[in-house]
Amino acid sequence: MKGKMKRITALLLALFLVLSVAGCKAKVDPNKTLSGDDATESTDDWGDTWGESSEENNESKDDSTSESSKSATSKSTTSKSTSSSGQFNYDGKSNTDITWPKLDFKGQKKVKILTFAESTTSKEINDELKSRYDQTVELVITEYSDISTRLASLVMSGDSPDMCVALPDSIDFYSFAYKNLAQPIEPYVDFKSSLYRDMQWYYGKTKLNGSNYMLIYDVSSGPMIVYNKKIFRDCGVEEPWSLYKKGQWNWDKMKEIGPLLCADTNGDGTMDRRALAFNQPQYFMYSTGQSFGKLDLENKKAVTNVKNKSIARAANYMLDACWKDQWAYDAVVTAQEKFRNETVAMFVNADGGLNAGDVAAIGKRGDLGLAPLPKDPQADKLFYWSYVSGFYIAKGAKNPAGAVAFNAVRSYLRQSSEEIKKYNTKLKSELGFTDLNLEQLYENTKAGTPVMEMASFLGTTTLWKSINQGTPWTTQIAEEEWTIQKYVDDIFK
Repeated sequence: MKGKMKRITALLLALFLVLSVAGCKAKVDPNKTLSGDDATESTDDWGDTWGESSEENNESKDDSTSESSKSATSKSTTSKSTSSSGQFNYDGKSNTDITWPKLDFKGQKKVKILTFAESTTSKEINDELKSRYDQTVELVITEYSDISTRLASLVMSGDSPDMCVALPDSIDFYSFAYKNLAQPIEPYVDFKSSLYRDMQWYYGKTKLNGSNYMLIYDVSSGPMIVYNKKIFRDCGVEEPWSLYKKGQWNWDKMKEIGPLLCADTNGDGTMDRRALAFNQPQYFMYSTGQSFGKLDLENKKAVTNVKNKSIARAANYMLDACWKDQWAYDAVVTAQEKFRNETVAMFVNADGGLNAGDVAAIGKRGDLGLAPLPKDPQADKLFYWSYVSGFYIAKGAKNPAGAVAFNAVRSYLRQSSEEIKKYNTKLKSELGFTDLNLEQLYENTKAGTPVMEMASFLGTTTLWKSINQGTPWTTQIAEEEWTIQKYVDDIFK
């Protein structure tokens, strides 16, 4: 157990930059909730008081979002178009009418990028950038966990990078804006360019105090249920994809079939195969349409949603599955390993997170299946968690136009039909994907409604610990309040 908790702690540290408490205290406000007018980071129902959901689905009404993207959020789950969710690439469609941004580099020829990996760029990106804009790339590489401190150091020393990689699930989104380490992108970006056409919804959802701080080049197609078709066949249980196509795939159906997939495979009297492993339990939570909250930069407060009744329902569902009914594993760390060893029939996986070593053997024998996460039976539509990938333009950047150009090239390559074809071919060759698997992989973006979460640190760690330790959700919330406060304090100190 001690070793297991060490692995979980290490994984959480990689997800969140654990920062010390210092300076002025900023208070977490448990009584303030978001109205539709200021809920620009998610598609949530925010309740009238902390812990209560409103009866009405309160979609975002951010006036800065285009009319087309506003209407897109209200489409039915069966008619949702590719552009309505910002998914320009995952269903095999490409942007063929590119209008490239016209940029003034003011004599600058090099784009300086702060990142943690050389893979931030590539020969293909560099060649396109040089050909298109006569710009070259310089990478400043630091440790993943040092991105924020290194950016602060470079900005304060007058040696700012032009752009800084945006870390997923990080407090940087708020702290860089509040601490003036990043600058609004509006002065440099022409949003009329077709490169940004299908991202309007996401740009609308990632505004802070009326401005965008992140250059977005890609968006997530959302988490999926990955399953072993052979186990379902052997147990005589209908597959999730088939149930989904019939409109029957929801929490209740998963709970019904869960025990049927469990087995004592070696005959030692102990159940050694279960139906499901929760390696990322927060993904399941987002099927309620809720997010954990947001930060109010103007009033220096965290507006939390962790006591929302729908979030509590999701947490209790997972707790019961793992600890009471025991048809699921609390496998925060080992879900993929269990799937590879076929001691679990399903696991919850983020898009792009499939590892060849975990699924290739099952995929190449034709037994790999995917489906959207089961629908919350109390939600009015299929929701899925989505995130953006991008960069910040650093304060003091000498070549902000170069940052826009680099991001434009990355976005273009992500939208091109050639890159989509390469990606699909890689999935087929390395993971054993079939054409049906590709259809399954892209289903969220065709039928689902994304939930944007830019403040996952307000609840993700709490949820992980609750599921892993079997602690009641309300108890774990109370235990983690000081941790949440620490994240918030660091931003506003």
